[in-house]
Amino acid sequence: MDSNIKSNTSFWSEISDYKIQVPYYQRDYAQGRIDNGRIDNIRKVFVEEMYGAIMGFNNKECHLGLVFGSYDENEKVFIAVDGQQRLTTVFLLHWYVAWRENKLNDYKEKLLNFSWDTRSYSSQFVELLFKIRPLGNVIDSIKTNSNYFSVWENDPTVKGMLTMLEEIEKQYPNDILLCSQLFSNDCKIKYDILKLEKDSDGKTYLKMNSRGRSLTTFELFKSKLLDKYKPNFGHKFDNEWLSFMIKFSATRDSQSSDRDDPDIPFMNFINEYTYTYLQLKLKSGSDIANNYKEFTDAKVKGELTDVPFISFDKYNGAFEGDCLEYFEKSLDWICQNYENIKLIDNKIRFSDSRFFIDAIIKDNNPNFTHRAKLFAVFKYAELTGYDQIDTELYEKWTRVFRNLVANTDIDGSNIGGICKAINKIDNSDIYGYL
Repeated sequence: MDSNIKSNTSFWSEISDYKIQVPYYQRDYAQGRIDNGRIDNIRKVFVEEMYGAIMGFNNKECHLGLVFGSYDENEKVFIAVDGQQRLTTVFLLHWYVAWRENKLNDYKEKLLNFSWDTRSYSSQFVELLFKIRPLGNVIDSIKTNSNYFSVWENDPTVKGMLTMLEEIEKQYPNDILLCSQLFSNDCKIKYDILKLEKDSDGKTYLKMNSRGRSLTTFELFKSKLLDKYKPNFGHKFDNEWLSFMIKFSATRDSQSSDRDDPDIPFMNFINEYTYTYLQLKLKSGSDIANNYKEFTDAKVKGELTDVPFISFDKYNGAFEGDCLEYFEKSLDWICQNYENIKLIDNKIRFSDSRFFIDAIIKDNNPNFTHRAKLFAVFKYAELTGYDQIDTELYEKWTRVFRNLVANTDIDGSNIGGICKAINKIDNSDIYGYL
């Protein structure tokens, strides 16, 4: 593990040793936005997972992913360059549980170490929280306090915090006391910290982090996958697979505000792989077709900062049985063989077409020819035992499928049948097979 990464720390552990500051250039708290759609779903699921972790459901842990920031050891301050959304939500959970269980005075001193730097309304609101008595529901208790000012609701961060507190209260388990599990260094809500150099220029990370984005679909997907299936390849998401996806984020359209966010190409690829390969390979029926459309439509559009939200339940069938092993081997194989695949594709594909992997990962709307090629390349990988690519053998394979897709009109109605036909091939020596 990188020495600059602090692994599996808890919010309480960090805030006991350091003040946690959200710097001035971060945008407003977004996880409390109301949109009657993706963000509402993300908020509900996020709170549900945190409660599940501290209540010990199935011994599960809620891992929040990677937080970027720098430490000032002299002042004992941690500056959150990225991850302020998640940290704010975890802070609100800590405050609410302590408030609800009449333990706020026990934890007040350390909880006050969390602050939004230079945002007067936000800072004033956080300070007010520690003066609120538990009289009725949380929103009424806050808004009826004599020190509360309704003008604060013009601040998106304050408004978002109020919305999040409503959700936290809605899911609070009335029959269980949670302070002892939550206010602990061993709390099951964990995250990793990537430590930046002291006094490093936060603006280096500003383009990626100043959007104030909510927890992304990719972060939710990864958390759900690791939590439910507990694969032994979890570290690859933050190491070799992430390194592979970063080069796609760095070469996105220079006009896109998201060109430095590897979550987008990562999730795009997973969506296409899940349904172009695993689902079409193993299953059939109208439900698969409907789900397939939902997943292939889940692409970055315009200047949006995240792919559309898709419930993890839709992914479940793709990772049952041997599928999890297929998933790991396939991503490893693409990372290791991408350059050779691209070299051969550039050599023999028709001049008016795109390299299919780049189209899958970077395009807003890759076509079904690209998807058929993706299925074919993973079938080749499977037939060769996911070994290092044999360029001569693979070039023959690619020539055959270049010609086949060039002479076939492929769309959503026949992609399943085409993939089923490809799946029947049982020899990577395609010339010999034909």
